[in-house]
Amino acid sequence: MTVLSGQPLSLEKQKQLAVNITHVLSLYGSIVDSYIIEFFTDNLWGKLPYSWQAVLTNLPSPQLAAVLLEKGKPEEVCYSVVWPLSLLAFKATAHTLAFSRTPHGRGGASATGRPEEFRENRCQSAKLNPLFRKHVKPKKQHEIRQLGKVVKKLSEITRCDQVVDIGSGQRHPRWAGGAALPRHALSYKAREAACHAIEDYALRLRSKSPILRTHCYRATLEMLIRAADPAKRRLGVQTINKAHQLAFEEYARLGLQCVGLDPAAPLDRACVDSMLAQQQNVVAFFSLALLLAPLVETLILLDRMIYLQEQGFQCQLIPLFNPSFSPRNLVLVAAKAGLDSALSTLAGED
Repeated sequence: MTVLSGQPLSLEKQKQLAVNITHVLSLYGSIVDSYIIEFFTDNLWGKLPYSWQAVLTNLPSPQLAAVLLEKGKPEEVCYSVVWPLSLLAFKATAHTLAFSRTPHGRGGASATGRPEEFRENRCQSAKLNPLFRKHVKPKKQHEIRQLGKVVKKLSEITRCDQVVDIGSGQRHPRWAGGAALPRHALSYKAREAACHAIEDYALRLRSKSPILRTHCYRATLEMLIRAADPAKRRLGVQTINKAHQLAFEEYARLGLQCVGLDPAAPLDRACVDSMLAQQQNVVAFFSLALLLAPLVETLILLDRMIYLQEQGFQCQLIPLFNPSFSPRNLVLVAAKAGLDSALSTLAGED
């Protein structure tokens, strides 16, 4: 029996959940499979239903966070216009079918998303032995502390006094998803999307972070690249330091240079301005794709849980880490016996 959000979820219900998610992704897979850098080249906005475009066009970032990404009570969400039922159903389904990523009963995080253990010192966890903090980034400190509790509890359950940590290089769903069973096959882009943190992006939307313009910059650059050389598609443009702080002309110059094109080539100012003016639509489309990301992650985890249980293991899925701080915060624990209630309160301990 697997425990999900405090409620037991039988193997059969897990299988049905996987079927339901697969159906949803078959309907909206074109969104999660899209590359945001192709927003203009592939007219991604034009592929959305007209009724969706009408209510999402130029919607301010804080509203996008409140009415789309954040899971609030329906009566607490304020819509400036009446949304089409299809979009409301899309949002409700995405939130309902995904595994909860909220740690149960644990102290909250600051407005920046950092756990309370870093309130006094942004780089040093107040609840971790100094020995384990040396040369360790805050995110890893948080994970070490939380994961250590799971390992300790499992050791007690299994009466094991020796633990081996095997780094398989598959902690990232983008890679781990490649081992998914055929019945739950996912595209590379969908698995890559599952790596993004919806909580972190919602914080950026709420604060109207300048970083939000980066996707629009890159999508506009993609148009310029293909206009200069149609054979150059989805090139891995080297990260441009603090791109969101640059004027687009400077960003374009650096980007074109990165892909071997003339950085001094004149820009069609009217065309560029027209694309940059659609920044909020780029952000809205990315938010739609991000809303599906937890569904993809849930399907990947279900795939593994179902397999393990069919092999005779008991499983529990724990939202162990602060999701705004450590995006991949769900930990799948499996043992041959003894997990029924042993770990049920672990996620709430601090």
